[in-house]
Amino acid sequence: MKYLHVKLHLLCITILFLVSCSTSTEPPSDFSDVEGFDATVGENTTMIAPHITEAGLNSYDEEDHVYRFNADVLDDADIELFEGGIIVIEGLALRKIKSVSESAGEVTIETDFATLNEAFENLDLNLNKTIEFTPEILANSKLEFQGKAYSPQKISDDGEITWEGEFGDFEVEAAMIPKRIEMDMSLIVRYSHGSSYGEMITHANVKGFKQETVIQIRDHNTEEFSFKNLDMAGKIDMRLDLSKGKSREISFSPPQPAINIPVLIGPIPFVFRIGMVFTTEFDLTTEFDLKEDGTAWAETAINYHGDMGFQVKETTFNPLASGGIKNPNSPTVDGSISGFAIRLHGQYGVAIPDISLKIFGVPAVASLRQEYYLGATHTFPDCTEIDGRYAVNTRLGVANPTGLSGLDLSRNYNLANKTTHEYKSDECSADKSNPLDRLSIPHINGKNYPQIPYKIEEG
Repeated sequence: MKYLHVKLHLLCITILFLVSCSTSTEPPSDFSDVEGFDATVGENTTMIAPHITEAGLNSYDEEDHVYRFNADVLDDADIELFEGGIIVIEGLALRKIKSVSESAGEVTIETDFATLNEAFENLDLNLNKTIEFTPEILANSKLEFQGKAYSPQKISDDGEITWEGEFGDFEVEAAMIPKRIEMDMSLIVRYSHGSSYGEMITHANVKGFKQETVIQIRDHNTEEFSFKNLDMAGKIDMRLDLSKGKSREISFSPPQPAINIPVLIGPIPFVFRIGMVFTTEFDLTTEFDLKEDGTAWAETAINYHGDMGFQVKETTFNPLASGGIKNPNSPTVDGSISGFAIRLHGQYGVAIPDISLKIFGVPAVASLRQEYYLGATHTFPDCTEIDGRYAVNTRLGVANPTGLSGLDLSRNYNLANKTTHEYKSDECSADKSNPLDRLSIPHINGKNYPQIPYKIEEG
């Protein structure tokens, strides 16, 4: 019997050896039943399932990333936590354990930042989602201004959401109208700063699009991260009004409407943010106050259609972009200046859609956006200049949760940069500079960033 036991033992070892030496290159899976997600958990990673979180997580601090669990719940689940290990609280947190302590039946876990490739030995994530704009999705919209997020003041029966109010020097009216396969956004900002007054108006239409995110990890190394947004389309109408004033220069960012779309793939929570971003600058240089009828305005309309995204494979950054502007309308400009004005200049920029991606609450894609700039200058008495510019830019998260290495993630990547309009009236001198060249906005100047060819279509 002893001999038979030894033979069976050797047979089991042989079978295990043959299985382990299989020619299959597929990594083992701990999540084979999850669509779009397959992974092998690292040996130093502890997974906390949702039912354990529900029963045992007493509290957590979102800023300091401290988690407090019921000790009995962790003991009953045979969960052991240790300093230097990785904890994945499914759908909530991915952190490196800094310290573990127990007191009065409660386990306190202090943590540091951790990445996906630290938590998972192997991972294949493929997210394919069609972005639609339903009333349920727009209910997560916020109006972001000066570091604060404001919920809608009114939601109508058909899902339209609106904001109205005063924010410091600004009087704001904003709205989003869901149409499932598209969305209308509008923002009107009236400003009063010192003795300067004006109005900015943007109406935009954003079509639904297909979002694809791919992450691949092998042996704790991130081999690929791609972020593609396909078949994006829409239209933007912009108008800039300037009237009277005495201030030298005003730069500000108006309130910005945005929506957040949460998606859970396996244990990993994603949040897509889609919204508008504005940049403005006004330079109203005068010797005397402008009279009431001292005004200038400029407006333009632009259509766009195409793809917007990138792929990082190992340490190589590649743009995944096509299409661009279609049929940009020629801007119009007009104005009248009375009194003894010398120069009145305004620049108004909008990025739409501005897209960002967070993984476990940490920015993986800090921004990916199409930017449109409109500048107008009126110099007493008859010189009028106007410029339009289009760009596509992206910036990866500095503390990237995917664990990419070998990249300077603090840089912007300029995927497109094109002047769409240059107009100067006959009364302007030939040595007048482009009003947009004065700007010091790094993500539009793009002087230190890799310039990547991008197709721009004009009508």
